[in-house]
Amino acid sequence: MIIRFSHLLILLSYFFTNALAASDSARLDLIKSRGAVIVGVKNDYPPWAYYDESGNIVGLEVDLAQDIADRLGVSLKLQAVTSSNRISQLEQGSIDIIIATMGDTVKRRQQTGIIEPSYYSSGATILIHKKSPLKSWAELYGKSVCLTKNTYFNRDLIERFLLKPQEYEGTLDNMAALQFGKCSGWIYDDTALTRLLQEPRWQEFKAPLDSIMLIPWTLAVKKSEKNSTLGLLVSDAVIDWHRTGKILALEEKWKIGESKFIQ
Repeated sequence: MIIRFSHLLILLSYFFTNALAASDSARLDLIKSRGAVIVGVKNDYPPWAYYDESGNIVGLEVDLAQDIADRLGVSLKLQAVTSSNRISQLEQGSIDIIIATMGDTVKRRQQTGIIEPSYYSSGATILIHKKSPLKSWAELYGKSVCLTKNTYFNRDLIERFLLKPQEYEGTLDNMAALQFGKCSGWIYDDTALTRLLQEPRWQEFKAPLDSIMLIPWTLAVKKSEKNSTLGLLVSDAVIDWHRTGKILALEEKWKIGESKFIQ
């Protein structure tokens, strides 16, 4: 039997195309067969995602995760992640999607499948005691500050202001360190710290400086799935959130205040 080279190319193209199609929908097929989409969210970042009094994770990003589950026609399963492990959990297949206050950086685009467009934005600010005389970022030179591990702006801030960093895993550890005076201030996302100041127990603290190093927030799927059926469906969902004003409505629901980025 003689197979012409042109016929061989056609056969190879056929099998390659079908293999790509199977790979393209593999994660979505898994989600459908499982009957649930597993979304990685924070559990210590109110009002974005945090434990309520009943021990359930709730928040604005949980509402967004539920919207994606509804669009996929499956139930929602939440898995708590941190800044340190969210990408590794995604790439290892433990979760399907990240919606966890994650900034869009060059490094993260190399590590995982960043979804476009972005859905929110934040910058760095500092929480200090009201008795602190700090009035500018320049006054932080050489100071000891609390930082949350793997936050996108840590390295740049440390180098720019020659900070003496006290890095902790999560927000609860940073809160405790600041309250016990282990650092002169806690530098973190302005969205989280502004919300924190609304709580009675933080009335002795302030965030007086303008935010710097603004960055958009993004959802993510596994790097190999960015342009897959799942990746494109998630991207369409974000576009629809902006078009319909869904995030603006959720800002009102969770009493965040309108973001200039969303406006």
